[in-house]
Amino acid sequence: MNRANRPRLSRISGSSYASRLMSRAGDGSTLTLDFTTGILDPRLSFTRLSNATFINSSGLVQYADANVLIRSQEYTNAAWAKIRIDTSATGLNVANTTTAPDGSNTGLLLRADSASGSHRILQSNGTTGATYLSTAGGAITPVTLSAYFKANGSDYCALKISNNVESRGVTRTFNLTNGVVSGAEDTGWSLVSAAATPVGSGWYRCEITVSLTRVDANDDLMGIWLWVANGPDVVDRSFTNSAASVWVWGAQVSIGANALEYRATTTVPYQAPRFDHDPTTLAPRGLLIEGQSVNALKYSEQINTAPWFTFSASIAVNDGVAPDGNTTADSITPSGLPGGVFCNDSFAAGTWTFSIWAKANPGNTLTISIDNGGNGRAVAITLSTATAGTPFIRGTGGTVSSLTVNSVTVFPNSWRRISVTVVTTGANFVAMYNPNDTNKILVWGAQLEAGSGASSYIPTGASTATRAVDYCTMPTSSFITGNPYPNTLFVDCIPATANSGFPNMVRLFDQTGGGTFSYGNEIYYYNAASMTTQRKISASPNTDRNFANGLAYNTQHKFATAIDSSSFIGSYDGVTGLGSTTAPAALASVVTHLGVGNSGGSTAVNVMNGCIRQIKFWPTALPQATLNALTTL
Repeated sequence: MNRANRPRLSRISGSSYASRLMSRAGDGSTLTLDFTTGILDPRLSFTRLSNATFINSSGLVQYADANVLIRSQEYTNAAWAKIRIDTSATGLNVANTTTAPDGSNTGLLLRADSASGSHRILQSNGTTGATYLSTAGGAITPVTLSAYFKANGSDYCALKISNNVESRGVTRTFNLTNGVVSGAEDTGWSLVSAAATPVGSGWYRCEITVSLTRVDANDDLMGIWLWVANGPDVVDRSFTNSAASVWVWGAQVSIGANALEYRATTTVPYQAPRFDHDPTTLAPRGLLIEGQSVNALKYSEQINTAPWFTFSASIAVNDGVAPDGNTTADSITPSGLPGGVFCNDSFAAGTWTFSIWAKANPGNTLTISIDNGGNGRAVAITLSTATAGTPFIRGTGGTVSSLTVNSVTVFPNSWRRISVTVVTTGANFVAMYNPNDTNKILVWGAQLEAGSGASSYIPTGASTATRAVDYCTMPTSSFITGNPYPNTLFVDCIPATANSGFPNMVRLFDQTGGGTFSYGNEIYYYNAASMTTQRKISASPNTDRNFANGLAYNTQHKFATAIDSSSFIGSYDGVTGLGSTTAPAALASVVTHLGVGNSGGSTAVNVMNGCIRQIKFWPTALPQATLNALTTL
């Protein structure tokens, strides 16, 4: 996927960054988090245990930055298998180090042992006991492997990306004196690019980008290899020379065709936060926070592959530039009317959302049908105008109780992302067809997920794929001193869809040992059909107060609450909040953390789906008129 315009992570220290923000506010607030800048405040802790996509500032679908290797500098760890590598005190050993490219004394030595053969280290699912190096059934491609090397007893190193059993892969050798790349060895997969870039003090950052092709299940997981080589050619990667050695540091595997800024990892991969953009206006939307979701449709970008089948239509593969900037969009050309495709994997009863990108080319009408045997519900989308017709019943209607069009979103280059939600009482299938003419339509990125709204795109291959939850918190010690009350809490956000539980936009909470916690001031929403927003204080007893009912999803909203010993007031979008303004009988005396888009605690719960634009905190209870002014859109 396109890698331009990726988010930036601040290198400024937490204390200096906080001072800058507080001095800049000038309104008495002690915390300002502005996520529309694309910078994550270094006081925030962020995790997500999978790859994920977002919309970049060019309106293109893009993978977030990542390093999917673990122990990226710890080659003595069991996560890296050693094959004919000397692990003595003068070989690969934590007591034998050199100055790394970042100035730390963490460079390690890859030294060949005295045996004959290849001398290398490997990370794979077998060495880590995890599937961090999954290709999502072949959906993730290309990938880029990079590592820093420095000549020692040898002037040559090598990199390899292979499948799980090394039956397919790409290998290249690098000269660590002049950066020349050689030793081409491609089996089944193909090289996109390779380079060695000098970074100072004799270190080179070596990288290979490989296009992966799924042939069988062995291709669903990668093997990552770092080698000592004895010369520039293929045969020089298998040798007997115990003096051959190179220094190594900073291995990384990222998704896409570029070696990104290096991110060190320990026990889990690095997955960057996502700073989303409006695909139509390209305006920043803020920090994207989403709960876990599964794309239940296989081969989301390959509708020529089972379980996808055609009816009265033909498919042209990679027939246009897709919403991620790559030429991976397929076209559907009817040979009869209607003509299209359907996915032969059924889905069970429940509430489901189907989404797809489509583009007139020049066929202009795409009908989305959720049915079983022609009985269900459908809707026709006019692509040129990004408008939806009235949903209609097909046949008897079958077990599809309702079909609702959530959105037809305008993307660059005349693409539209269509999102429809259905409620079913039995098994059904997804179909797409042109009902009007035999002109072709481009499509890309089919997704089916449980729930009432489309989340960020989850690419799939031979299997379904899961996007893990985003989890973001920060300690309150930098902006709250002593008793946290009175206070005012403000959030500017775009709740995109409903989620399970009571999704929090922002929450103050007291995190204690064992994963238990008590709540402070919070703002959350619920109700899948029509957003209801509440403010809450957990005290004795818990106090929930409505803000508003019937607010629109996928729309910017601003909320603020203020509490002191006598009142608990709120505002939304410039309007005084609903509900009682009487203060709770008791207030928690301590809060330790701020939950951003979640309710906090030891794990991510009550996670919102949407974007956080800004959060502010005041150590005083602001009056109602000020709250209304703050929340005016």
